[in-house]
Amino acid sequence: MQRRMVEDRIESADLVDATFGAHGGDLAAKLVERYVSQQSEGEPLFDYQAHLNHLRNDLATAKEELDASNLLHVQKLGEVVELRQERDRLVEGERGKFKTVRQTVEGLYGSEKGFPLAGVSGRTPRGAKGLARQMRQTADFLAGRSRALPPIEIGGMQIDPALMAVDLRDRAAGLRGVLVTLERVRKESQGCQKVKDRAMARFDQTFLWVARILEGLLNLVGEYELANRVRESVRRTTRRTVDDGDSSQSESSPESEEGQPAVDDPPADSSTEP
Repeated sequence: MQRRMVEDRIESADLVDATFGAHGGDLAAKLVERYVSQQSEGEPLFDYQAHLNHLRNDLATAKEELDASNLLHVQKLGEVVELRQERDRLVEGERGKFKTVRQTVEGLYGSEKGFPLAGVSGRTPRGAKGLARQMRQTADFLAGRSRALPPIEIGGMQIDPALMAVDLRDRAAGLRGVLVTLERVRKESQGCQKVKDRAMARFDQTFLWVARILEGLLNLVGEYELANRVRESVRRTTRRTVDDGDSSQSESSPESEEGQPAVDDPPADSSTEP
């Protein structure tokens, strides 16, 4: 939706710009001819061509700013999507590994004591933030009791509890790093959205007065068909501006499409699995 809004504006600007390019010279000449016919000989003539070029440049600048801001925003949204996918893949793999560690710790201390002693309560979280927290808590628990604990056997391998604690901390740090990066890029995306909104507002303002002037000048010299084409582009852009204002109230941001923040996770006890 956002991308279509920008593309529609660019198309309208291209239409007006093409009118300038194809008919600007003739329009300027007709304006000068009309002006000369109404003025006494010897008076300085208004530089209509320079004025038309100025209008055209103003519109081109507004269009370039809108196009550039939209491109940057789209890139940032793509980064957010990629980071979300990376977070989800990482959580899926780490959750399975952590559940194995949890079962082992509970096997050593008993299911009623093992994780409460570690400060962990509730089910194994499905979200990255909650999972990383339980992994750090378990690592602290194992590190503090590593001398009293026998080697932990997982998959037929004997693992030192202290080494397992280090491994858990490293993996929890990896999860947290993805979350921090995701939050940073999400905020950057929001900043890009604001820049694009300002560029769109400037474009709409510039386009309206440039197109209206061009429409009036074309009518003045009798180019009624061209004037009607420009007028129609103004109507489309004005209508989109009103529609955009209405839709922005109801559309959710890209960061909340799934109904939850990009970084916040479900409560730790929301899972149906241990």
